[in-house]
Amino acid sequence: MQANFLVFALFVSICALSSGSVYLTDNTGKDGGNPQHCQAKGCTSTFRNGNLFPIGDPRNCFLQDNTLVRMEVLPGTGWDNLRNLDMGMVVWKNYSQCLTSEDGKYLIPDETFVVALKESNVELTSEYFDHWNNYTSTTSTSVNAEAHASIFGAGLGGKFSSEYQSVKKSQYEDKAVTTRVQLRHKFYTVQSQPDMQLHPNFKSRLLDISAHLQSNNTKVAQYLADLIVRDYGTHYITRIDAGAILAKIDHVKSSYAKKDDMDKSKITASASASFPFGGASVSTTHTASKEDIDLYQKNIAVSKIKTYGGPPYRANFTTDQWEDGLLNNLVAIDRSGDPLHFTITPQSLPELPEMLTFHLSEFLEKAIESYYKHNSIKGCTNPNSKDFSFQAILDDHSCGKPYNNFTFGGVYQTCQVLGSHDAVCVANFLQKNPKTNDYRCPTGYEPVMVHKRTSPSKCHRVCHRFWFFSWDCHNECGHAEYSTFWCAASGQVPPNSGYIFGGLYNKLMVNPLTGAANCPPKFYPQNFGPENMYVCISDDYELGSQYSIPFAGFFSCTTGNPLALKKKTALESQLHSDGPQNWPKACPQTYTQHLAAVDENCEINYCVKANSLSAHGLAIVRRPPFRSLPKMNRNITIPLTLINDDTGKVWFKSPMDQKWIMATKSTVMEHLADDISDTATDNIKGRAIYNLKSAMERLTPAEKKEAQISKSTGSNKGDSQPVSNGTAVGITIGVIAILLVIVLMVFAKCQRKKKQKGFTEIGAGGSNGPLDSMQTSHDYQAM
Repeated sequence: MQANFLVFALFVSICALSSGSVYLTDNTGKDGGNPQHCQAKGCTSTFRNGNLFPIGDPRNCFLQDNTLVRMEVLPGTGWDNLRNLDMGMVVWKNYSQCLTSEDGKYLIPDETFVVALKESNVELTSEYFDHWNNYTSTTSTSVNAEAHASIFGAGLGGKFSSEYQSVKKSQYEDKAVTTRVQLRHKFYTVQSQPDMQLHPNFKSRLLDISAHLQSNNTKVAQYLADLIVRDYGTHYITRIDAGAILAKIDHVKSSYAKKDDMDKSKITASASASFPFGGASVSTTHTASKEDIDLYQKNIAVSKIKTYGGPPYRANFTTDQWEDGLLNNLVAIDRSGDPLHFTITPQSLPELPEMLTFHLSEFLEKAIESYYKHNSIKGCTNPNSKDFSFQAILDDHSCGKPYNNFTFGGVYQTCQVLGSHDAVCVANFLQKNPKTNDYRCPTGYEPVMVHKRTSPSKCHRVCHRFWFFSWDCHNECGHAEYSTFWCAASGQVPPNSGYIFGGLYNKLMVNPLTGAANCPPKFYPQNFGPENMYVCISDDYELGSQYSIPFAGFFSCTTGNPLALKKKTALESQLHSDGPQNWPKACPQTYTQHLAAVDENCEINYCVKANSLSAHGLAIVRRPPFRSLPKMNRNITIPLTLINDDTGKVWFKSPMDQKWIMATKSTVMEHLADDISDTATDNIKGRAIYNLKSAMERLTPAEKKEAQISKSTGSNKGDSQPVSNGTAVGITIGVIAILLVIVLMVFAKCQRKKKQKGFTEIGAGGSNGPLDSMQTSHDYQAM
């Protein structure tokens, strides 16, 4: 790494000199006095304008007015919209302007404004939910509803939250419907301004991905984008309603709610009348007779009381007591937000060229979309149907359809090498069909290619050489292409001639039939599709059937499922003859689709009998990353580097403190000096220790004792031998010659780089970044 940084320092120095003046800035792209810069570095002494604390620290504002209270309910955090959880900080909170709310009570960050409600009122609402999919979050209704269904798909907002899953479980197990009565008190609306400054940690993570994208290290960038979604969620909060809520949630028996003389308004009126908190500030227009209230309360299966904000709930609690403790105990009672990739703009990331900014935004959007796809569980959601799937979240209209049994003929996987012969087919990825012991299907079955994937390119640097000189260098690349097939019955086949299905798994996903990354008893794994994915099959019908589930094929983004064709009409016969790309990308009737994997942004789904997985409880959210950590590309520059062709500036990630810094003469020389000092110190210490150890081993006991005395007294009988003038001149000339060659090579590369404008997508076989000419290794993996 040290040698790489020395070369990098020469490169950026030449580019800086050849492109004119470069201003010293911090990682925000602004001047070094920026509050974020100071606070991020932890300044502790007296600051500009006589501030006692770092610029932007809220404690400076309290010195001016000690009656202020800092507003704790603020937008700018990441948000996991599937689980309804706050995630990492996305927006930087800076208090350099000491802004307050309109009523002057609360201190708020810069680029934030607060609207205080001029009138005080308490809203009492009563709601009725006859199905858990109709239930809405108590504190996140707006962001769930605004979850940009056109981008990620509708119906998943909040479906993995603890609140939703509690309601779903109670309704199903208790055969109940749900009512919710809320007492909501909203005091403020807090909103952030557009294009707010990003938090340094979040911004650094985005710049890391950008550096890998610019160097064409796509696999690494995909993995890092998955980690962004894991740590910061799918959205970021832009608006919050601050207040408090008292809520009572009742699960009432369905037999009571579905009586002929019972309607929704009567149930909600009884629920409101049963609300236990009284007080002068509460008024309601709901009316219910005493008989209706008594009947309602007798049919309550489960009842819960929840408080959000305000003082803790206690026995004999009244509304007035609750309201007395609200102002200093506000929480978010509703949220609005935008998808996380909306934060990526040329204004928020001035370090990047404009085209790379758009590419980064698209890349993060695909990572968020993948998170949604991995958790889109479809099936019959009607609990009264025999096809009901308890884990299903999205209804696929499969309830009540006639059942068909299908035969499964196994799987196999082939490989073909394309391009340079340096690429090889990995034996672990090849798979023969055990029924034929070959790469084909048994008689009576037809092969269906469900997916094709390409391995990372293996490249070799080829040059014309003469002695120490080389020219006309280029990369020769090759890759292996893997094709995955499954065998579908083409007609009537003999009984028990195929396989039974026992689920599938990979390193990141357990087998839903076993709850672990393995196969059930009497089943054995077969390589299938993406790396480290296995499908479990068995032909032991007697002992293996108890662990199997009915199976009805695979389909993907490129290939449909032939079993979804009824093969009755002329149109369907034509579709079947047209090929796999025209087959329905769906499951047969009474079967539900489940996501197996998303490989290179392509979904691979499998079909099993509806409700066959329901015995395994509520669905568990599948969180990123959805791919293994890629092998490190040898072409990755150390330190990571970004080149902005729009402004001519170069940024690098400091190996010392992992912060992004703009390359200038001073920053490069500072890090170059540190790097040279560390290298020299290590070499000198290492050589000195080695020489001392060797010398001490050769000394007699008397000489060793004398050497120890000399060391303790600091005396030295022998004079050191200086390097001769001739030797020193020779070393100097040699070092200068080597540096001159390196400088000329880097200068030529820099000049070619300056001629390029905008961001260019580089193919796997081409150059892998701006420092391609500095490679010391000829063989590498193009990620």
